[in-house]
Amino acid sequence: MYVTLLQRYLLRNYPELKEHKLIFQQDNAPSHRYRGVSEWLEKKEIKKLQWPHQSPDLSLIECVWNELKYRLRGEVFKNKEELWKRLKKEWKLITPEFIEELYQSMPNRIAALNNAEGKQTKY
Repeated sequence: MYVTLLQRYLLRNYPELKEHKLIFQQDNAPSHRYRGVSEWLEKKEIKKLQWPHQSPDLSLIECVWNELKYRLRGEVFKNKEELWKRLKKEWKLITPEFIEELYQSMPNRIAALNNAEGKQTKY
């Protein structure tokens, strides 16, 4: 399914990948490491950013999920719909400044990961 999504949308939305003006980044989740994905990216000559396998230290979306969990701590929901409604409300309150801070933390995250030789870090 992931290969199909890449085939349909990746180059259409990011033609700069074909021209080597961009480097493709994925977090090496199992679906990303599937041989068919690698073969397709190689066939299309798309450069990939080397990335540790499923590193939560470098996955900024994990920080956003943690922030959402923190904001909802202690709350009890009657059903999935109630939880979903609350999550959407909090998602909209995530500020661009919060996201910018996460991006600004990347050099420190990379250095911490290098220093920890791939083991757990404070992030």
